[in-house]
Amino acid sequence: MRKIYLHKRFDSFQLSAIQVRECIEKIYNIKDDIVLDRIGAISHGNLRFALLSAKVFNKRHRLSDISDFSQVFKQLLGDVLVRKHLDLHSLISLGIIAFLKNVDIKRISYYKPVLEKYKISEEKFKENIDILTQMELINVVNHRYVFFEDQIICSYVLKTVFLDRQLISLNFMINNYFGYASNIVRDNVQTLRGFFQNEENNSYVTQQVKKSFQFFHDQDEILYLQFVSMFCSYDINSSVSLVLAKIKKVKPVKVDMDNKIENDTFLYDYLLKIIGGISYDEPELAAELFYKYLVKVPQKVSQFKLAVDEFWSIQFNTFRFYKFTQQIALINELIKNFPEKSAQRIFLAISPDFLKLSFHTASEIPNEKSFLVMQNFPAFKTPEYVKFRENIWQGLISLANQKTNHKTIKHLIADYSRNLRLTIINNSNSVHSVHDVIENDKRYLVKIIPIVFHSSSLTDCEAVANIVESLNKLNIGMQNLKEFSENSIFKIYQKLSIQIRSKDFDESKFIREFPDKLGLLRQLVDLLEKIDNGIIAYEISDILQSLIKDIEDNHLDLLGAAEIIFKSKKTVEYVNIQVFNYLFKEFELKQIINLIQDSNVDHQDLLWYYFFSNIPYDKVDEETFELLKRWLNNETEEDVGNTINRNILFAQKFNRVNKQALEECCSIVWSKGEKFRIIYFRYVSLDEKQSSVLVKSFQNITLLEDIYLFILKRNSQNGDYSGYLFKDLYKEDTNVLIRYIDDILIPQLKNTYSVKNKYKLVNLMAGQYGQTVLCTIWNHIYQTRQTVLQIAYLRFLINQLCSVQGEVSTQINKWLTTLIQQNNDNTAKVQMIFDGLNECDDLSIYHKYIKVLILTKPDPDFFSKIRLDKSSLSWDVSEAGIKEVFGGEINQLQQLSTWTSTLGVDYFEYKKIIDQRIEVIQKELKDLLDRLDAGID
Repeated sequence: MRKIYLHKRFDSFQLSAIQVRECIEKIYNIKDDIVLDRIGAISHGNLRFALLSAKVFNKRHRLSDISDFSQVFKQLLGDVLVRKHLDLHSLISLGIIAFLKNVDIKRISYYKPVLEKYKISEEKFKENIDILTQMELINVVNHRYVFFEDQIICSYVLKTVFLDRQLISLNFMINNYFGYASNIVRDNVQTLRGFFQNEENNSYVTQQVKKSFQFFHDQDEILYLQFVSMFCSYDINSSVSLVLAKIKKVKPVKVDMDNKIENDTFLYDYLLKIIGGISYDEPELAAELFYKYLVKVPQKVSQFKLAVDEFWSIQFNTFRFYKFTQQIALINELIKNFPEKSAQRIFLAISPDFLKLSFHTASEIPNEKSFLVMQNFPAFKTPEYVKFRENIWQGLISLANQKTNHKTIKHLIADYSRNLRLTIINNSNSVHSVHDVIENDKRYLVKIIPIVFHSSSLTDCEAVANIVESLNKLNIGMQNLKEFSENSIFKIYQKLSIQIRSKDFDESKFIREFPDKLGLLRQLVDLLEKIDNGIIAYEISDILQSLIKDIEDNHLDLLGAAEIIFKSKKTVEYVNIQVFNYLFKEFELKQIINLIQDSNVDHQDLLWYYFFSNIPYDKVDEETFELLKRWLNNETEEDVGNTINRNILFAQKFNRVNKQALEECCSIVWSKGEKFRIIYFRYVSLDEKQSSVLVKSFQNITLLEDIYLFILKRNSQNGDYSGYLFKDLYKEDTNVLIRYIDDILIPQLKNTYSVKNKYKLVNLMAGQYGQTVLCTIWNHIYQTRQTVLQIAYLRFLINQLCSVQGEVSTQINKWLTTLIQQNNDNTAKVQMIFDGLNECDDLSIYHKYIKVLILTKPDPDFFSKIRLDKSSLSWDVSEAGIKEVFGGEINQLQQLSTWTSTLGVDYFEYKKIIDQRIEVIQKELKDLLDRLDAGID
């Protein structure tokens, strides 16, 4: 069986609840808020149902017609099921189809429990389907897939069969089908309870669901958890009992809460889903359960954050109806338990979203799962919302008294500042709405900012300035923070950043404003040491370059500039290199060496590297080479620190005074261990000539091979893209290929089932050694007796034929053809070969080797076991997408069949096998199109 990958396209329906009301107003001219509210309540966010409700109301303008969605059905459809004169069994059959959404007649055993309960035979069920199809109540595709084309009719049938006449037990259907189709069962219950709300219906549905609690409790434990997570609101007591029992059994875990623990992306914890579901009806109880569980499993903090995002997030109705009861209860519970680190951590994690000034929500439309309703709305002041935000700010101020929380709270306030600026920029209407909210926030900002921010920090000054600037635009004053704006370095930074943001910023003009060039350079270096803004830092570095260029002719100033830059706490590579280039032009090496020796000790090792790597070719001498070797020998791990961006190839210029200079330097680095090898052995692109010169400069070719393979082991995707160096090494020592296979190729195939940076291999295969190289690699891999490696390597080869043309394609094709021909009597090996070749992206290339196999006249029984189509397929779930993929396969197989028929009667058996496979794929295609028509995934 081959793998199938489906890609379903979902569309976003970007209408807010307010815009839905506007649609109803414009289309049906309904202005009455009471009517609009009633339509919104009974349609539950479903735009189609809202429009149908509006249509019904407009017929007679009576609220009683839209008291619930039952009345809408009655007005739209009348008693359609009575008019159809359906007998009891037909109506029950219709109810089964409505509940399960679609029915596959070939899987009739799936429906056996409900059919037996209501004494309907399989034949009678099929007969009822035929009758219901003739009545145009349901659709049938290919005499197999049964479904409702009209979801309005489907919902009406659910109401009639499960509520009005109660012909099928809702509890029975839940018990028997939740395990197979939990989402369908949940949706049906929501439809029955949501669209047909009245006291009697609510009571009946609740009673039916509550019965299932005990049923699933006595069944599988995981299934019970899943069931309760979906239906907890129907039996709060049972749900709470389950959660408490589960929490009691959990063994507490001790975790270092200062470290990152996990980073989940979806909510999978059933207990949190249950607690979240309870929170709508019992917010304080849910908050207490939330905390009880949190302290037991603090390592799951990201699951708790996801639970808050799903169940406690702020919706439009949180302002309008629910009055923040959920959110206030949760926040208060966490604050109450602040001595506990896990409570602090989750509080800090959820506060940024709660303190946003605008909110974005997305929800599915019932019965229209491929659509989403997007709702964007600003925060607005209500008494409950003010209390909620005040509680958060007070909690943050409490946590700010612990220095360990300062960094997190700074990030939170930075998020708030960005949100504030975006609110001002993007939506002037929302600014008016949130003004009072922001003014209330200010009372707490002035308290928390002096605690976590420091006026001596440039970054902190900038963050505070951004907040003050935004508040000033809203005419909200921010007092008592002057120490942040009066920082002298920050003033320079502000002046520079304002000019840089202007479109016509001119570095030369900026420099001319400062007569004291060295003084400006010193200030910019100080600023560079303190700044975190990458864009501004980049511009400062450019200004420094321009400054150095201005003073290069003044030897005294140039030395002064070099001294300032070399003593700086922060180094910028290209600025330092520029300084060295000017120094090399104007000064003796001894003077430059003295500057390095007087530099900042923390960066001295890096300055030595810049010195040796940038020294001009004509200044290299024996004395400098000896200095280089002493430096490399004496360099310690503490000296290099976290430096990584170096390359020992700079030492090649010293071959001018010693033909083995580079080799000697490489030998020194190699002897010092892995950390130094990582720092200095980094591959750079070499052309054919450079590669040849490098290889010839080494007497110890094994050392160069060691370095080459070390680089590839560290990062197999980088280095030697052209493959020239690999080819030159192979010319000197063919054993390097075996080392490459053992150290690089086989580990890659084991770990990733692919070949990284394939070009070095491809280049070697394309040359005069092509067949020898291909045979050597295959023999070595085949000797491992690991089929997975053999298949992965063959997949690599066949896909080269799809992407590479020329000599390498010729060599691979010749080798593969020979491999198949020489092993045609070894069925196990041939099967393995074609399992690998089948991974080819282009079926026509794969068929090229199927033809080679056919020409060897293999046993037909064996040939029938060789796959002729792709082992896995992927397509968009659409008629065009399915036809494109399957049609392409069928076309390729038909071409293969036609070719085989030209070989004559001796090859008829192979053509027959190919044609049989075509028939199977055609049947697959038809079945998929039928399922698509029936709405079955």
